Amino acid sequence: MIKEIALIMAGAAVSAVACAYNPSTETIEYRETVDNGDTIWGICAKVATDDDNLQEMVDNVIRDNGIGMDCNIRPGQELVIRVERKHYFDFGN
Repeated sequence: MIKEIALIMAGAAVSAVACAYNPSTETIEYRETVDNGDTIWGICAKVATDDDNLQEMVDNVIRDNGIGMDCNIRPGQELVIRVERKHYFDFGN
């Protein structure tokens, strides 16, 4: 009986730790207006964090904004940049 209780408590502890380190994810949408001389890479770099894969972000912007293979953007054009941000919970530790 004591072994069963210990195993149940150990399983609950592992579940609690997994939950504490499993961040929630939120999609944030940025809108940037293209200025003369801007590049998609440079615009993405403005909103990227160290956790972001900049090449993946650029690829997503090209796809999401219907930009052609030439990656041609023009001043005044508005680009939508969607990024996922993870939120870690602090349980008061």
